[in-house]
Amino acid sequence: MNSYALADTLSMLDERILLTLGVRYQEIQVTAYNWATGAFESDYLKSKTTAAVGLVFKVTNAVSLYSNYVEALSQGTVALSTAVNPNEVFAPIVTKQGEAGVKIDWGKLYTSLSAFQISKPSGFLNASNRYLVAGEQRIAGWNFSLPVRLHPVYGYWAA
Repeated sequence: MNSYALADTLSMLDERILLTLGVRYQEIQVTAYNWATGAFESDYLKSKTTAAVGLVFKVTNAVSLYSNYVEALSQGTVALSTAVNPNEVFAPIVTKQGEAGVKIDWGKLYTSLSAFQISKPSGFLNASNRYLVAGEQRIAGWNFSLPVRLHPVYGYWAA
């Protein structure tokens, strides 16, 4: 896998608004062999240019609202050994992730609360027991962070 990225952040209104724009070129080369015999089965070389964007709005020096969107190319799945097409290697997939949240800086600590969603193609066995990549998996949720520091001498967690 090779990956090259280019991004830049633009600031506006005395750095109260930050806009990050980026692109990433990814290339994946996969060669598949039969697990039992070691014989060559398939290979591919695929590439894709994906986007990334992030926006931060500093409401005050301590409170920031943010959102971001990013795409990534990942290696494709392999058909289950129990399928009628065992060990078939599928083309790479594009995963998409979006997030929006708020971050508050309390001085020595900060907290953040965000909502996120990740979507990506998903595989399944159809009625003929053939493994296909034709569905979509969506993962959505909330994330709350309250970081703590590791004590430099004693090694225990302390707020």
